[in-house]
Amino acid sequence: MNKTLSSRDHRALAIGRSASFGRQQHRSRIARAVARATKAVGGSIKSFSGGIVEGFRMSRLYEQLVDMSDRELAQIGISRADIPAVVAGTHRIAGTARSHNIDAGG
Repeated sequence: MNKTLSSRDHRALAIGRSASFGRQQHRSRIARAVARATKAVGGSIKSFSGGIVEGFRMSRLYEQLVDMSDRELAQIGISRADIPAVVAGTHRIAGTARSHNIDAGG
């Protein structure tokens, strides 16, 4: 059976196709927005977890330095009072512009 479409049917099909195309564009925009949001959240999580890791590293370094004797600390060029600055990375070696770079190991 070969049915001929009326002009009304053609208009209805055109409107349907246009609406379908609009929905596809809308879905595409939503997908891009979700991808951008996911990337931003992922970056925030990475930054947050990096801060946690750095906090653990600093804690471990602090504990290691506190457990050292005054003589051992002197051998690496710091005193007990310098420990917080060394852990924070702000301690400067006397008479130089260099700072201590002590690794907690791991």
